[in-house]
Amino acid sequence: MRYSLIAVGALLIYVALSTGACASRKPLERPQLSELSDTTDICLYMDRICREAEEFQREFNRMPEEQQKDLYPVLQSRIEHCERAINKCYKSIE
Repeated sequence: MRYSLIAVGALLIYVALSTGACASRKPLERPQLSELSDTTDICLYMDRICREAEEFQREFNRMPEEQQKDLYPVLQSRIEHCERAINKCYKSIE
């Protein structure tokens, strides 16, 4: 599936945090609107949601480890929100 890279990225983030290997976290990935066969309102929404998640992930990566531990559930929630939006985008263009 095209969106499985995000699931892999989320897993890598979890492993990195649980092992303390913060530098090895993979950035969030999302489909580019220009690569989609059609752009629906849902896909535009996905793009906005995932951009916000990417920005939060960049900020998260710059935080001290203690703060990362506190905010990890927020990061995970944003990643999951992006994943759901990607799924809905793909369903809207099928």
